[in-house]
Amino acid sequence: MTFNPYLVLNLQRDCNEKDIQKAYKVLCLRWHPDKNPDNVELANQKFIEAKKAVDLLLDKEKRTEFDNAAQRKATSEKRQQERREHGDAKRKQMYDDLIRREKEFVERGTHYAPSTTAKESDEKYKAKMRKVHEQQARAETEALRKKWEAEVEEEIRAQKERLSHAQVHHEENDSAPKLKVSWKIANEAEDYDETAMRILFDPYGTIDEVILMKGKKNKRTALIVYSNGGNPWGAETETGAGGSELSCEWIQKPQTGSSTQNDRNKKSNEQQIKKDENFASLSLEEMEAQMFANLAEPEPSTFQDDLLDDPDTKKTKWDDE
Repeated sequence: MTFNPYLVLNLQRDCNEKDIQKAYKVLCLRWHPDKNPDNVELANQKFIEAKKAVDLLLDKEKRTEFDNAAQRKATSEKRQQERREHGDAKRKQMYDDLIRREKEFVERGTHYAPSTTAKESDEKYKAKMRKVHEQQARAETEALRKKWEAEVEEEIRAQKERLSHAQVHHEENDSAPKLKVSWKIANEAEDYDETAMRILFDPYGTIDEVILMKGKKNKRTALIVYSNGGNPWGAETETGAGGSELSCEWIQKPQTGSSTQNDRNKKSNEQQIKKDENFASLSLEEMEAQMFANLAEPEPSTFQDDLLDDPDTKKTKWDDE
């Protein structure tokens, strides 16, 4: 794992969302291009790394997948280190035993003063034993090496499968329809929570995720992510029920199958990518406003029960035809 979001944001693995947001803000303010005119390229790189790190850590599924992969790698490295140490200790013991036996033989030979023929025989025996021990040590070392190589190959194969799965999931999620919903509130009773958003927008299509964001003053924003392959057209016309009036626009439009619609979706995606690339060029005030608007946590709604009873919310699915 060459990219570690915890190292980028200088955080521990048990950090919470508040810690992540605080670290991200500090890093952004520190590496803003306006404060680093002599090294703009490095500042932009730090901005990109910080954005990538905060996006990963605030996504519970991606963070869990990253933490599990890191834990598996650490466990594998520890196990391999223990095996290497065990193998080294065993070879050292064999060598020490050989030296001890040779020393005992020399002492015994000196005490009994054996004949030249006996000495030659003993030397041949010692040479033979050394050769046997060397062969055993080489065989054990080769067996350990093959076992380690097999484990490494298996780990590489498993990691490739995980990366392939993650890439497919990422591509599918990128093409899923995404609707941006904005509204202003005069008091807390007019606010919307996740349940209210699902009640209002579920009739148009199957919802995968609802992300609520709180901006400055009384501004609120939500991102409705529909299932990939659905056709939730009409959701952009929703104006709300029982609370503040909603304003909706597509960030990722639903796929209709027509080339004209696909071209419009492609153009919309390119504009969004260009908007992300221009993030580093914002002023300090604009950057701070956008950062808090994207990271703030939503507040609970107080009119959810009224919305559940509102007959206007019982809408039918948008007709694909």
